[in-house]
Amino acid sequence: MKTRLVVLIDFSPSTTVLTEFAKKWNEVLNTEILFIHKLNFPFPGLAIEEERENLIDFEKEKVISELNTIIKNNFPDDKKVTFKILEKGLINSLPKYLGKEYNDILILALKETGVLKKIFLGSTALNIIEQINFTTITIPFDFQHFVPKSLTIALNIKYPLNKFAFNGFLNAVVSFIEEITFVSVITPKDNFKKNHEYLMKLAHEYDPIITSSFELVKGESVVNEIKEFTARNPETKLVVQKGARSISDLLFRKFMLNDLVFDSSIPIIILPSL
Repeated sequence: MKTRLVVLIDFSPSTTVLTEFAKKWNEVLNTEILFIHKLNFPFPGLAIEEERENLIDFEKEKVISELNTIIKNNFPDDKKVTFKILEKGLINSLPKYLGKEYNDILILALKETGVLKKIFLGSTALNIIEQINFTTITIPFDFQHFVPKSLTIALNIKYPLNKFAFNGFLNAVVSFIEEITFVSVITPKDNFKKNHEYLMKLAHEYDPIITSSFELVKGESVVNEIKEFTARNPETKLVVQKGARSISDLLFRKFMLNDLVFDSSIPIIILPSL
């Protein structure tokens, strides 16, 4: 199945970062790109249907013009870059366009630092991550290093790797990923031996495909240990996985994903749950 990048843009300043990210990945993947924009503007309370349709058409024309400009300026000769304009909510609309013909990877932008807390306390971005079960990459607003050389996969035996989703993502990026490292932060409550055996098994399984290793890090704080581990290698990108329950209930407590993003401002690749 072909890979496609599905980029959600709202024409805020983060659009520039998202477009550059898609451009850089397209250079190494030569994949299709779908930009999606959700119409979002208030209607007059007493607007009749005809007025409403006219307002929608007017707004669509503006959006089409902006999207065409983005594509022309960044992908002038690429016929595989398209866009879709949605009128209804993203949560209900996105599943209709994802995963049918492509191995889709969702790309979301995080706003400037002052807004990150709001995003991860309950917003459209968080709802998408929770409810749309596709591999998703969150991009900080000031992100610079677009194409990673390695992946750091943060795991715990309690939450086994979704191999189907990970394999799909790895197949898409294997052309520029040189190595992967499976990492588990072992707190006093975790079983060191079982985690060691699990990560070693994964590393041996994937090593024939791509250079693979594993590392167990003892510590009291999962957040601090993961931050320090990834900080030692700026070319790596962090991969985490949603749990069986909601991301806010599981990941936000176990991996403290919001703190990782807020404190480190690093992109995070989020695999769907099993």
